[in-house]
Amino acid sequence: MYWCVMDFYVLKKDDELKAIPADKAACQRYEELGYSYIDKVAACTEQAAIKKLKVKSLKILVWPIIRVVVVAIAVAAIWLLS
Repeated sequence: MYWCVMDFYVLKKDDELKAIPADKAACQRYEELGYSYIDKVAACTEQAAIKKLKVKSLKILVWPIIRVVVVAIAVAAIWLLS
């Protein structure tokens, strides 16, 4: 089986995400063009790197949202029972 994993820098400008091979000089050139560094991701292609970043971002948001919902339910239950 062939594994083609390499590191990519994911950069953002406005609403555009761009993945480039992890090269500091190339990253600095993009930053001079107005892009911001977001994260370093291991993937096979640029598209896969962007997709991994989106999944990673979603996972980071899920737990705080679950906590807020649980606290809201607990507060509502305490309020209704008192």
